[in-house]
Amino acid sequence: MIGIARFFQPGGIDEALAAYARRRKTRGWWVSEKARLYGLAASAFPPGGGDEQAMHEIHATLRGYWQIFRNGEGWSAARIHRVLESPPCRACGREALDLPALAAGRDVGVVWGCLKAMSGVKRLPAGNVSAMAVSKFLHFFNPRLFPIYDRAVVRNRAFPRFRAEIRAACERWEAVLAPLRSQREFARGLNDYVHYLIWAAETVRGADVAASMETFGAAFRRMVADEKRDAAPPPSVETYYATAFEMAMVGALDLRRD
Repeated sequence: MIGIARFFQPGGIDEALAAYARRRKTRGWWVSEKARLYGLAASAFPPGGGDEQAMHEIHATLRGYWQIFRNGEGWSAARIHRVLESPPCRACGREALDLPALAAGRDVGVVWGCLKAMSGVKRLPAGNVSAMAVSKFLHFFNPRLFPIYDRAVVRNRAFPRFRAEIRAACERWEAVLAPLRSQREFARGLNDYVHYLIWAAETVRGADVAASMETFGAAFRRMVADEKRDAAPPPSVETYYATAFEMAMVGALDLRRD
């Protein structure tokens, strides 16, 4: 087994998550802060409608500490909440869709509807789309489906290292990708994120999901406890497939090459 897939299997995921745990300490990536935001998001978007104040707290954190609107302007918390509560995004909510389900290949159009609805969350010059901003809000909305994307780690490190397998995954999905290529938002910035999502779904599809997610849940809880920041891990963290993929992928980047 080569590439990212071996880091999403028993044994490999332990190694990758241990590397992530070391990296987070040098970069100030507080897992406990993610846990806090997951809790707020569960309040903001429960089935049947949620707490807009919780969305304001998420928005304030991402705007402040995470600098999500740096070099651009963004939507208000109220507007983001309205869009995420709208039918295109609710179809991609925590109870509706996750990475293993996306791997079946039938729901790319559903996911695209949500991505398109959120594409204006951060205004950039020339009408470009910030995949980073879109992904971060969507990640906390549904950490079972949407991994976080950024330029520094994903675009500049993961894409070059795993280029061949990402390309191969997208070639296998060409039939569902083809209709998106004519979409303005795809060409203006969401193409990389769609490719990243497909890669994540393909990785999860080829994994021993139950064993890998059990390992991930235990590692996530250890990191939160180690940080001693008075945060509680989500009770269903073993279903946070996108978080597990993201952390394993980042950890794998620090390990030896195949």
